[in-house]
Amino acid sequence: MAINYDKWNKIDDYSSNEEDEETPLSYIKNSNSETVGKLITVPWDTSCEKVRWAMDLYSTKYIEYGYPYILHVWYIIDEYSEPPPTPQVTNVPILEFDNQVYKNGSTEIFTFLYSRALGSKLRIYSNPEALTHEKYFDENLAPAAQKIFYDMVLPSNQLCEDIIFKSIHLDTWRTLYRLIWPITRMNLKNIFGVKNKKIQEEAWDKVEEAFKYADDLLSKSDGEFLLGKTMTAADITFAAHAIPILCPNAEEHIWFNDNGIGIKCPSIKDLPDKLKSKVESYRMRPSGVYAMKMYKSRRGKSCGNKPSRYKKENSPFWAQEFALRRIVYGTFVFLVLLGWFFILSNPWYISLIAYIITSLLILQFIAKPLKKSQYGRRITRIMFYFFNNNGIENIKSHHHDENCQCNATKEHHHDHDENCQCNATKINEEESKKGK
Repeated sequence: MAINYDKWNKIDDYSSNEEDEETPLSYIKNSNSETVGKLITVPWDTSCEKVRWAMDLYSTKYIEYGYPYILHVWYIIDEYSEPPPTPQVTNVPILEFDNQVYKNGSTEIFTFLYSRALGSKLRIYSNPEALTHEKYFDENLAPAAQKIFYDMVLPSNQLCEDIIFKSIHLDTWRTLYRLIWPITRMNLKNIFGVKNKKIQEEAWDKVEEAFKYADDLLSKSDGEFLLGKTMTAADITFAAHAIPILCPNAEEHIWFNDNGIGIKCPSIKDLPDKLKSKVESYRMRPSGVYAMKMYKSRRGKSCGNKPSRYKKENSPFWAQEFALRRIVYGTFVFLVLLGWFFILSNPWYISLIAYIITSLLILQFIAKPLKKSQYGRRITRIMFYFFNNNGIENIKSHHHDENCQCNATKEHHHDHDENCQCNATKINEEESKKGK
């Protein structure tokens, strides 16, 4: 989304301070004040916290649907993606507002909020440089902080319970997540390099560079924020992505429960000594002190709500952890025992025939209807995403084909021009001979 800063920069700058009256920051232009957005998140993702923060500051009402990591793909890949070979949408946050969908990252949502709130005191792109700094923190600090967050939490069962599972609002998603947690936890460790010394050292190096980058901006600033007297997208982005590094929490900070920070972090005492010293050192840096001040005084209370967990569709009979485990694991054990009993009590050829008939029945009565349903469509798209590199190779080959066609066309024109030149030369020679 292109941004025209010229008309916005003509508005006088606003510098907020602690003595301001408690007037709402937002003025959503051409929008019904009763409009409520739909925000799709992973609750503990820093990019999602960044968007929550901005929407809360703009007093924009929204309902947050927080899905746990990896399971969130099951919901959004069918809802917000075009059919393959188009690349599938798997990243959050995603915002639906006024019948529009913003699914290309947090910056797109930020520009939407800014363009719809020109009368707001909060002008996050009043300084054009804010977009450059926001991009830097998104591309460097965010992925590093994500790796460090999982390295902090995943090795501890208690932290997984307190920080991950208690962040999942609906019993249905939390119960499903517990069911697949052993496999999910193993995959998360591999994806984010948990306990991988090299990956974690590289992540901390990126964090060091990002905090030094913020320190330099603060040292050059003529105000209390990174780029001067006005809070911008760069301030929100840096502070949001720094949450896993600084670990603000209710146990150490009495102000934590009074604002809307959506990410839970462990307290210092719950961390290993090595991580404890790192967190303490970053809290003492100018950028760390600044970010902690942002959490305390600039985060604000949440304007969002979450779906009711008491609705019938959100509280089915199986949405109890132990009930679902008994159903799934019990059914699996029963079928395995039944299969072994049948194999041991019958000749091998009868077992083989029964196996073939059972397989055909499964294909006939389960696989075919599944393929035509939304579940089959989601499975197909997920397989396309993981096994076809989300269509990236298709895009590359498509561009290659276009280039080949362009080159072939150029060569054709080139050959045509040469033929024309040769024919013209021959005609001229023949005419000269006749003249003689």
